[in-house]
Amino acid sequence: MELYEQVIDHRLVTDWFECWPSFHDAEILSMHLDREPLTGDVGPSLTVRLQAFEMTREIDEDGRHKLQKHAIVTFDFDDVEELALQDFNYQNVIACLTFAEGTTEEGRPGLQVHFQAIFGVGCLFQCLVARVRSVEPVSAS
Repeated sequence: MELYEQVIDHRLVTDWFECWPSFHDAEILSMHLDREPLTGDVGPSLTVRLQAFEMTREIDEDGRHKLQKHAIVTFDFDDVEELALQDFNYQNVIACLTFAEGTTEEGRPGLQVHFQAIFGVGCLFQCLVARVRSVEPVSAS
């Protein structure tokens, strides 16, 4: 089992992109922290909205890879612990989104989540629950 498969409703992402993407060059649009849980009875929670796409092998007239399958992907994380957040600004491009096995402060199995920054925000934390709330197709901008 791949670790992303522990993310509830991960199939919303894999159905749209036909795989689990690295989220390379995705841009974090917003991050909402709340002391209350999103679901269940554990908190605090974090919601992250990012704009992602699939990079093709085709090159456009400007010498850049053509992009397709643009979407806004919203993730919800519950029982967030050990949050390290830095450099949120006007553009927040990530190198990748990774998951690793983690353990909560109470010793329960969870996930370590890392939004690795290229420019702007970087974020690393532990959580008990990770969920894909939605994948909303959008036009390329």
